[in-house]
Amino acid sequence: MWDTIKYYRDLFPKIKIYLGGIYATLHSDRDYFKNLLKKYKVKCHVGLHKNAEHSYPDYSLLSSKINHHVTHAMRGCIRKCSFCGAWKLEPKRYDKTPDELLKELSIIGKNRVIFFDNNFLANKHIKEILKDLSELRIKGTKMVYESQSGFDGRLLEKDPVLSEMLKKANFQNIRFAWDNAVSEYSSIKRQLSYLTNAGYKAEDISVFVIYNFNISYEDMLKKLEWGVQIADCRYRPLDSIDDNFQAAFYQLEQKNPAAKSKLFEKIEDIIEGLEGLLFGELDEIKRGQQPAKVNSLEKFIIRRLNDRRAILYL
Repeated sequence: MWDTIKYYRDLFPKIKIYLGGIYATLHSDRDYFKNLLKKYKVKCHVGLHKNAEHSYPDYSLLSSKINHHVTHAMRGCIRKCSFCGAWKLEPKRYDKTPDELLKELSIIGKNRVIFFDNNFLANKHIKEILKDLSELRIKGTKMVYESQSGFDGRLLEKDPVLSEMLKKANFQNIRFAWDNAVSEYSSIKRQLSYLTNAGYKAEDISVFVIYNFNISYEDMLKKLEWGVQIADCRYRPLDSIDDNFQAAFYQLEQKNPAAKSKLFEKIEDIIEGLEGLLFGELDEIKRGQQPAKVNSLEKFIIRRLNDRRAILYL
């Protein structure tokens, strides 16, 4: 991104350049970011743009036809999860009223609506909204709804009738999250049961499961035995500037820096062992033509690491 900014700054030395969005908002208070803004004479916009929030998209400007409308019924979130940036990106909560939402959907005129709310069910008008959505028709046709970010299952537990209202309103591709410990098993099971009792099939429901965070690999495996679809979400720290964060290595380094060094020594040993194989042999192993060597290679790796779980964390 900064390469792009440099390109246009060099091309147009005197124009105003504005930078906004998720990255800019999350990094706006960091020294390196401030220095780059100064270097390239860039203005930073933090958070949402008020005018944009109250404007409707003009889909006619697109070259291809779009059969759905993307919107928010609410900004902000009632939670403050440590792995999530929503409370920084949208610190101020705003709930659209049923009238505001119906007006927007009627003007847009599309029968499929995808909500990008961080916590759709937390809208203080949610029951009125779901009732109105179930009754809304565009050009005489029933509506189809979806919540891209999923639902807060704790709110379904608090008020199970919401599951029935979602089904009646014709929400599809149902998703909810299991972000925390495996000990929440009973709670997640109840949330799933409310949805299946409302008429959704378990195999049509997706559960967001965060990984590369603070949950062990063994516990992650326990979350998979559900008969539902698993939507894995990879954690990266909010202040990261690359995509190389590995939770297992980070946690190991915090607990025992020496252990991390030894682990990397073992990994280097594995790489040296692999490099010792002839290229043709490795290619045959990949294609499954030498099953005996596949087994011996696996044993070699496990023997060197002395802990197979370390492979699974990489």
